[in-house]
Amino acid sequence: MIEPRFDEAAGMKYRKYHHALNELLKKSKNDYFREQASKHKHDSRGLWRCVKGIADQRKQNDRIDHLKLDNGNISRSCQEIINSFNNYFAEIGSSLAAKVKTQ
Repeated sequence: MIEPRFDEAAGMKYRKYHHALNELLKKSKNDYFREQASKHKHDSRGLWRCVKGIADQRKQNDRIDHLKLDNGNISRSCQEIINSFNNYFAEIGSSLAAKVKTQ
């Protein structure tokens, strides 16, 4: 069986053009959003649509599928995870207030 050989010159050329393309795409996106923001600078609704368009592109999925509970167990139940977060945020205020020194 004949193994394909890697052409170093072609690889360098590819990386050079790949980098140039990415830079051009990045610049084009920035120019587009800058133009949209400028176009809508007196239209708050249009400006927020533009901002939303930028934010949606960078949106990540932050879904929590499991949580380590205070007792050390790992829960995959949505209801237990929700209850744990609710309890934490319901109790954090009084917990922090108790730690504050009064004068």
